[in-house]
Amino acid sequence: RVYGRPNPARLAREWKAAMNERGESRADLARRLGVSRARVTQVLQVLDLDSAALELLERNAGASEVSERALRGLKHLPPQCQREQLARLLTPIE
Repeated sequence: RVYGRPNPARLAREWKAAMNERGESRADLARRLGVSRARVTQVLQVLDLDSAALELLERNAGASEVSERALRGLKHLPPQCQREQLARLLTPIE
């Protein structure tokens, strides 16, 4: 078992899949998970990133260190800029 924060892209995909499988709204999912609707929205907003940025996020072992808050700021950037900024966020500081 891995402790700490989950990979934000994987978590968002899992929550979205759970909603689709059960026919749940964000409010339904929030109640079931014991989190706020705002939290569900924050997690699902990760899926608004460019598909290549999402793939990079899912493949990177350090992605669990990147918060949804940091990722939300990327979604309004052009796809290439999203990938560049994400690569910077995923680069460990030495």
